[in-house]
Formats: sequence, structure tokens, C-alpha cells
Amino acid sequence: MRFYGARDVARSCIVGHRDTGADVTAIAKHLLPDNAVIAPDGQMSIGGRMLSDVATEFGTPVFVYDEEHLRARCREAVAVFGRERVVYATKAFLCTAMARLAHEEGLLLDVATGGELFVALNAGVPASHCVMHGNNKSDEELRTAIEAGVQHIVVDNFDELDRLDALHAQGLPAPRVQLRNAWRVCAHARVCVDRARRLEVWFQSWQW
Repeated sequence: MRFYGARDVARSCIVGHRDTGADVTAIAKHLLPDNAVIAPDGQMSIGGRMLSDVATEFGTPVFVYDEEHLRARCREAVAVFGRERVVYATKAFLCTAMARLAHEEGLLLDVATGGELFVALNAGVPASHCVMHGNNKSDEELRTAIEAGVQHIVVDNFDELDRLDALHAQGLPAPRVQLRNAWRVCAHARVCVDRARRLEVWFQSWQW
């Protein structure tokens, strides 16, 4: 939840601001955190904390996350797919607390930069529970990911395979890799898979 002003901030998130008469569309309850409660006067609380009090204490703008809500969503995904078979995209939101929470709930972490990998490792997440993604990885980031021992690296292009091959030739371990295929959907929902199939056949014949 993001706030743009301390005065009646929680109420303005739900109804039009009474001072200005602004016509703000009410937020549907199902879009709010599980522990969000709207009082009769329009004030909102999350997890028992009034958001107006949060704004007064921390200033605005401020982001508020409902930990129980986040853990519940993680557990729903794990219940369907299994532990360590769901990957949290850290680009959605990343700090040490969020990285630790996702890891505790059995999710892997998708990191796209060396900085994101650093945050995850600093949060106590094992490198083996991290997936190195991103379409613009530097040689140094690839080296760091391999040396740290990430679970696998998602390869975006042939150039990246060549650079991984060069790093392996320098003495680094051969990393586990996954291919990110660019499936194209054409008009009338006809799926064009020729390019992906060529890449798949080439990859099956490629090895260090």
C-alpha cells in the first residue's frame, strides 16, 4: 500500500478525499491484504495497525506489506506445485526480509543481477535456492553466479552460452542451465514453434 499524504491518508485510499471532494474509486476488498479491515469511519488497518498511525510514524510515501498475506500466497503455490518448485521473481519486491520469507516458505528465488543475488545471499538464502535470470547478464555476474553455486542459470541467447563456455574453459564449474525459449503466437492463435524447435535440437547436441 502506498500513501501520498499523511492527512486522512488511509481514508483517501478507500473513498474520495473529503477535503478536496476528489472522486476516488473505492478499492475492491478482494484486492486488499487478507488482514485489511475498514472501520466505519473509513480508516483502514492492516494486521491490527491503523494505516494513519503508520503514516504518522514513518511519513509518506510508505509501503506496507502484510506478512501473513504474503506467507499465505506462498503456501498456496507450494501446496499446488511442491516445495522448491515455485520461483519467486524478486523483481516484484526484494529486501532481505522478503527474500528470507520466500525461502522459509519453500520458494526458490529468481534473481536477475549480481545485486539481487547479493541481497538473497545476505538474507541467508543458499545460492542453491537461487535461479540466475535476466537478459543482460554481465560476464562478472555469470562468474559470481557460478562461483556462488546457484541452482541454474536461465540462458537467453547463444552469446550467453558462448560466454558460459569461455568461463568454463577458464576453470569454473559447468553450471546447470535452462533455456528461455521465445515462443511466438501469431494471428488466429497459431503457435509458431520452428525457431524454438531449432534451438531445442541444437541445445540437445551441445555440451561442454
